[in-house]
Amino acid sequence: MRRLLPVLLISLALALVACDDEVKVVESCGDNFIDPGETCDGLELGGASCESLGHYNIQGTLRCSSQCTFDLEECGPRCGDENVDIAFDEECDGPNLHGQSCQTAGYSGGTLACGDDCRFDASGCTSVCGNRLRETGETCDDGGELDGDGCDANCQVETGWTCDEGTPNVCTSVCGDGFRTSAELCDSDDLAGATCAVQDFYEGAPICSETCDLDFSGCSGFCGDGEVQGIHGETCDGDDLNGATCADLGFYTGTPVCTDCSIDKGTCDGTCGDGIEQPAYEACDASIDYLCTEEGWPLGGSIACALDCQDLQTQNCWTAVEIHGAQEHTCARLSDGTARCWGNNTDGQLGLNSTTMDWLTPQLVVNLSNVVSLSTGTYHTCAVLADGTAKCWGNNADGQLGLASSLDQIQPVTVPSVTGMVAIAAGAFHTCALKNDGAVWCWGRNTLGQLGNNSTTNSYIPVEVQNVSGATAIAAGGSHTCALLTGGAISCWGYNNNGQLGDNSTGNKLVGTPVTAMTGALQVDAGAFHTCARLSAGTVRCWGQNTYGQLGDNSITNSSIPVNVVGPLAAQTLSAGLDHTCVVLTDGTARCWGSNTSGCLGNNQSGGSLVPVTVVSLTGATSIVAAFGFTCATYDQSRRMTCWGANTYGTLGNNTQSDSAIPVETSY
Repeated sequence: MRRLLPVLLISLALALVACDDEVKVVESCGDNFIDPGETCDGLELGGASCESLGHYNIQGTLRCSSQCTFDLEECGPRCGDENVDIAFDEECDGPNLHGQSCQTAGYSGGTLACGDDCRFDASGCTSVCGNRLRETGETCDDGGELDGDGCDANCQVETGWTCDEGTPNVCTSVCGDGFRTSAELCDSDDLAGATCAVQDFYEGAPICSETCDLDFSGCSGFCGDGEVQGIHGETCDGDDLNGATCADLGFYTGTPVCTDCSIDKGTCDGTCGDGIEQPAYEACDASIDYLCTEEGWPLGGSIACALDCQDLQTQNCWTAVEIHGAQEHTCARLSDGTARCWGNNTDGQLGLNSTTMDWLTPQLVVNLSNVVSLSTGTYHTCAVLADGTAKCWGNNADGQLGLASSLDQIQPVTVPSVTGMVAIAAGAFHTCALKNDGAVWCWGRNTLGQLGNNSTTNSYIPVEVQNVSGATAIAAGGSHTCALLTGGAISCWGYNNNGQLGDNSTGNKLVGTPVTAMTGALQVDAGAFHTCARLSAGTVRCWGQNTYGQLGDNSITNSSIPVNVVGPLAAQTLSAGLDHTCVVLTDGTARCWGSNTSGCLGNNQSGGSLVPVTVVSLTGATSIVAAFGFTCATYDQSRRMTCWGANTYGTLGNNTQSDSAIPVETSY
């Protein structure tokens, strides 16, 4: 208990003190204890110093005055005392701006403030780029607002430029810094893509000068240096034409010039194709249209001049490719694929879409083109076209037009169901066509077996000839037909009363029958009652009726087997007619034999001949046809046609109806 007594006494004393809350003010400045209301007391500064109070003289001694406030005499000035202490780098102090403003600070306007660090706060100031004054925040101001002149639109110096201190700032490019500006053509290795070729030089490379200009002194070779540099495409240079002439340019006269290092025509004049024919240099001019009739091709057509103007190309001039004659009319196939017919037209056999009689000059067959083969019958005509079809026109009483009817036609009509045909032959009243497979098809009158289909019944549609294959050419006579076969054999069928089938008999044959001992034949043609063949070496053999000497063996005896025509002949083509025969020889002359009715032998005599006689005044012959009492031939490279003999219906085509014992020119 005695141990607890002191503790109790102390606790009681504390309780008495704690309960006394009355404020007592005691004058205590100087007791070295900082009382409320005092900043310091004696030596007690509360831990403060000149430095902690923000004064600049941090080495000064802070003291406490007798009023218990800080004595700052040795601390010196501080930021916040509203005095601008320049010695301590103050720009301002509080509201004291030291007479400065945004304008004196280099800005255009705004409010300048003083920061807590006694430094100007220019955040309220503003500057204007482009006013020609370099203001605070600007590194330049040239008065412009565009980039690329050294001072950009934000008044900042651009890379590669330097700007002076003037007003406004003048900026210049810095040459040699490796950065090419818009004011420089180049800078160091940056040549802006420039090459010698840009300046029309051929070789070398430019360099950048010390003033940032392009230096092309290292370039060499250019158009105009007087040296022809073919490797660079020059054909000339200046006065050096490198040997060029107007002839090289396709001209005839004059002298060329050099323009941009290329040969120019200069005074060159006269060219192939200029539309002016210049005989001293050209045979014709490619721009001029020449007519075949003007150049001696009376059948017509046009002549093209070769591209080099050195030759007239007459391949487009029309020629008479083949000529055919029947009883009262004549037809010719021309090289342009058309056909011309003349003579009697009572049954429309001329194909003129009319029955006007007796045309005395060749007339164009209507609606017919691309003809490749042509033949005339007694009163009808047929043709094969390039597409393998056949067309016929004229008399059709016996179905010889192949149209499945007996109606006459006055213009060409397509034969139905006939395709692949390559040649055609018209007899007196029947027609046969050669197909591209070597078969022969016939239609029309068949009373004597001339259709070869093993019957004697007429057919208004094509029927195939039996016992014939491998045919290469065909010929139709009055009432018989023959085919030339591969290898030179000949097969015939039909009427045979005079031995015209050549099988050593006079009996009719309804199918193809071989001609006796016939090999090596090159051509066969059938007349009214006789047949002839041309063999190698130009020899000719004939068989059948010989009443007028048409077999040419110097007799008038019929023969049912081939006999030799008196020669030598050297024939290149032949034709058998009604009762005479003709050939064209390799020398272009013609020979005929047999009946000379109306002068059809053309030898200017009145009597017939049992052996070949020369047709007078005919040279350069190319083909011939012996018809019914008249003969026609082509000559002069097939450019012309001539006829002789009977002309009652105008079959000679010379615009008359007078017979002629010598060849007369066919009119066009």
